[in-house]
Amino acid sequence: MSITIKTPREIELMREAGRILAEVHNELGKIIEPGITTLEIDKMGEKLIRSYGCEPSFLNYQGYPASICVSINDEVIHGIPGSRKLLEGDLVSIDIVVDKDGYFADATRSFVVGKNEKSYLCRINWNDCAIWCQYIPKNDNYILLKITIL
Repeated sequence: MSITIKTPREIELMREAGRILAEVHNELGKIIEPGITTLEIDKMGEKLIRSYGCEPSFLNYQGYPASICVSINDEVIHGIPGSRKLLEGDLVSIDIVVDKDGYFADATRSFVVGKNEKSYLCRINWNDCAIWCQYIPKNDNYILLKITIL
């Protein structure tokens, strides 16, 4: 296996895909509120991705029925959007992959739904491994403060 050296044009396309992905996450973050369904988030995500001339890479990948993945609280990853409504205090993770002219950008961003006063503590169990994540508010966004693997 060898490493393929990218041309300046290929690097620019990769950078553009990443910029678009960040913009889609930023825009979706603005609609995360109590009462919105995960399917509504998915539909807006697909509309945004396509508005930038990209394709939503998850859509129809190995039969996946949505354009993005939306996981709530203890769902670890790759939640399928549907009729579930977000509740105040939920921790929602949005996983997106965009394809910009054959170059892919992939990232997940998490949001706390509604107003959270001081901190958010979640516990994720995965194959008997517990991970505690503490989020603290900063300028209306949440930053990861600490991760402890138990």
